[in-house]
Amino acid sequence: MSATIEGRAEELLTAKNFCNVAASAATEPSTAWPVWVDVQDGRPVVKQRRGRSWVRNLERDPRVTLTVRTWRTV
Repeated sequence: MSATIEGRAEELLTAKNFCNVAASAATEPSTAWPVWVDVQDGRPVVKQRRGRSWVRNLERDPRVTLTVRTWRTV
């Protein structure tokens, strides 16, 4: 079951920010990849092509960590 995204977290994910997605791998250490993420129906949606190794890892084990990188202008 995935967590429902709302409030500031939803704002960060729907804004033009990169998100690092870390997914566990069966035979190697977890790796984080910068991707675009959106929110649909309160759930995070990772925008990426199928066939990449980390996407296959995510399909096998849906536990994931999302880290949003925000940019602040001074």
